[in-house]
Amino acid sequence: MLDVVWLVWDKQFLKGMFVVRDAAEQRSIEVRAERGVVEPHDPQGFSVRVEPLWVNVPPEHAAGHRNQVLRDAIDVIRRDWGLLNLPELGTGHHFRLDRYLAIPVDGRLTYPRFQFNDARELWPGFSDVLTVFRDAAWDDVSTSLWFISRQGSTGGDIPALVIQHDPDEVLSAARLVVDDW
Repeated sequence: MLDVVWLVWDKQFLKGMFVVRDAAEQRSIEVRAERGVVEPHDPQGFSVRVEPLWVNVPPEHAAGHRNQVLRDAIDVIRRDWGLLNLPELGTGHHFRLDRYLAIPVDGRLTYPRFQFNDARELWPGFSDVLTVFRDAAWDDVSTSLWFISRQGSTGGDIPALVIQHDPDEVLSAARLVVDDW
């Protein structure tokens, strides 16, 4: 069972999600290089960090109203759209988990099925939309709920369905929502 994944952040922007800490550390070096940071102790690179995300939340932290709302939201996603676990995605997906919406459920990371076509590939344009939300510091549960809810910015349609035939419309809708948020 997966207990922790490693997140790479640059300020509030998610730059990577990895199963192996070494891979996360390598990505953090790449992010610092993209910012022009050469020396490890350069203050320009201090905003780039690697942090653990615990998937198995200790029971003492799992109670409370906010967590009940979160569990209810995840139940809707599971019931109406389906969730995939890591083995169901296949081995090609294991090392760049940050490309997908990931939701911790019952001590495991799961991936809402609506983001994938039948071949388990992301819909064209999906990663661009996900980047818009992550750059605005939306969490993956909130982003998932946006995708499965009717949106005025998509003419009252559900973005998870619209992206299958018009990814540009969903990208524009995501930008509108983030700008208004």
